[in-house]
Amino acid sequence: YLGPRLDTVGITGAEAARLEQFNLLSSRLHWTEGATVLLIVLIVGIPLRAVLAPILTVLCAGLAFLISQHILGWIAENSSLTMPNELQGVAVALMLGIVTDYSVFYFTSAREAFRDGLPAREAVRRSTQLNTPIVFTAGAVVSFGVASLMLGTLGFFRSFGPGMAITVATGLLVSVLLVPAMLRLLGPALFWPGLRQGPPPVRDWRKKVSYLATRKPVAFLLALVVFAGLAAAATGLRNGLPLGLQLVESLPAKNPVAVSARAAGQGFAPGVVAPTELLLKEPGIGNHGPALDRLQAELERQPHVAGVAGAGDQP
Repeated sequence: YLGPRLDTVGITGAEAARLEQFNLLSSRLHWTEGATVLLIVLIVGIPLRAVLAPILTVLCAGLAFLISQHILGWIAENSSLTMPNELQGVAVALMLGIVTDYSVFYFTSAREAFRDGLPAREAVRRSTQLNTPIVFTAGAVVSFGVASLMLGTLGFFRSFGPGMAITVATGLLVSVLLVPAMLRLLGPALFWPGLRQGPPPVRDWRKKVSYLATRKPVAFLLALVVFAGLAAAATGLRNGLPLGLQLVESLPAKNPVAVSARAAGQGFAPGVVAPTELLLKEPGIGNHGPALDRLQAELERQPHVAGVAGAGDQP
C-alpha cells in the first residue's frame, strides 16, 4: 500500500535539493550583489559624506574577489581540494563585508587626521600605523576561524573551509596594501565634499541622547531590556530549532524537488526522503540477532516512527 494516488513524478532528495539551491542562488546572485553594493555605498558614503570613498571600497572588494576566484580555480585544478558550487555566492557577500569593514578603519582615522590639518603623507602614515595591526589581526582570526571547518566530520561543511579562508586572506591583503596606497594617491579628495577643517560639530540631540544613555539607571534598564529580549527569543530554540540540514524544506514550496518530497512523504511516510540512520558498533554484533530484533521492535513502537528497516529484515 503506497497511500493515496498523487500523480506526482519527480526527482527529490538531498542531492537534488542541493542542486536546486545552487540554481536559485545563481539566478539571484546579481540582484544580491547589486543590493549589497548599494547598501555599502550608503553605509560608507552617508556617514563620511563622501563620493569617492564608497566607490573605492567597492572597487577594492571587486578586485579582491577576482583575485581570490583565480587563486581558488588554480588550487582546484592543481590539488585534490574541491570547491563547492555554493562557495561563489558566499564568497561575494564575505568579500564585500570584510573589505568594507577594513576600509572604514583606514578611512575614519585618515579623515580625522585630515581634519586636524596634517599633510596627506603624514595623515595616511598615521592611519596605516594605527589600523594595520588591528585589521591584520582581525583578518587572521576570521581566516583561521573559517579554515577550522576543515576539521569537521561533515564533508559539505569541510569543503567550504579552504575556499572561505583563502577568500578572507585575499580580502585582508588587498585591504592592507591597496587601501592605504589609494588613500595616499587621492588624499583629501577621497572625502569630498564632506571634509571640513577642525573637529566635526556635534548636534544637541546627539549630546542629549548620549548623556541619557550613559547614566547608570538608564544604562541598567537598557541592559535589562536587551537581556529580556534575548531570553524571550531563546525560548523558541527548545521546540522550534530544526536539527540537521534542511535542504528540501528550505526550497520554495512550489519547487519541483519540494513538491516531490511532500508527495513521497504522503505516499510512503514522512521523512522517507532523508531517513534517520542509527549505527551500532561492537565487535561481533552480527551474532546478537535476537537482541537486535528486540531493539528494532522497540524503535518501531516509538512515537513519530513510521517504520524501521534493520537487522530483523535481513533474510
